[in-house]
Amino acid sequence: METLEQPTEQRVKRVLSPEHKRKMQAGRKKKSKDEFVISPTVLVGDSKIKIFGKVDRDRAGNIRSEYPAFYFTEQRENLIETITQMERGLEEGAIPEGKARVNFREALRKKKERLADIEESTPKIEGKERDILKKMRAEFSEELKESYPKRVDGERGLVDAHEEMRRMTEPCVKIKSQEAAELAKEIGIKVNESGMITRNQMDKMFKISSKLLGESTDVEYLRR
Repeated sequence: METLEQPTEQRVKRVLSPEHKRKMQAGRKKKSKDEFVISPTVLVGDSKIKIFGKVDRDRAGNIRSEYPAFYFTEQRENLIETITQMERGLEEGAIPEGKARVNFREALRKKKERLADIEESTPKIEGKERDILKKMRAEFSEELKESYPKRVDGERGLVDAHEEMRRMTEPCVKIKSQEAAELAKEIGIKVNESGMITRNQMDKMFKISSKLLGESTDVEYLRR
């Protein structure tokens, strides 16, 4: 008796119409736009802004300070003044010849090298980058205003110390844009799955973005 062969199943390749492909691509774009894409650099438009430069890192490339060197304007000005005085001392012959003068020149060289590194590591914010940073700073301001207790409550002793500690140490303020999430990553701040960070962390983001824009870094004036 002849055995009948069972028909084999063949997968039919689905051919998508151009219209269907466009809808799928649009869906992917919308999803990626809504999600935070955090990268090791700040992506602003078509450029990349590095907050921490060579001067802020150790030999292994690890960040060794909480704030970038360019943030500390007074220290930079003091360094410039020290270099000026040292150069004047050399010109006027105030440093004796010999080993002392050699050591003095080496110290001067290192200070000038550090100043050059600070200058090189200072981001230059212009055009579209500046507009985006302004928008982010405004968002940080609004979040901080709501997070800080009212000034009058502080004066009356009505501020809950435990709640204040919680806001300083637990995620409670919202990161509202992809650019802000990228800025947080570059600064070294971890955004949780809900897009939240602590108030202290947002203080830091507000201060650094303010410094980049040449604006006041004082968060106290944000209190209602």
